[in-house]
Amino acid sequence: MALDLIRAGVTACLPFVDPVWPVHMLIFFLQTTSAGFALAFLAVIPGVAMVRNDDTNTMSLLCPAVDLGKLASSMIAALLRTMVSFPV
Repeated sequence: MALDLIRAGVTACLPFVDPVWPVHMLIFFLQTTSAGFALAFLAVIPGVAMVRNDDTNTMSLLCPAVDLGKLASSMIAALLRTMVSFPV
């Protein structure tokens, strides 16, 4: 949960950074915490599924759910980019 909050904080800082090098540092930090979050998420899911005796069904639904979340977030970002103009 802490990694998810860190990712949200880093993402919230991105629009307020002007020089290029801090943007690269924030993106590196964001990707690093995302990798840790993905590993922790995949480690927790089997334990939760075993409690419900539904391990196979849970794991088979996990990948499409993650992919759909990535697709939806990209579509929302593209929609916002077309609706909001940014000064160059």
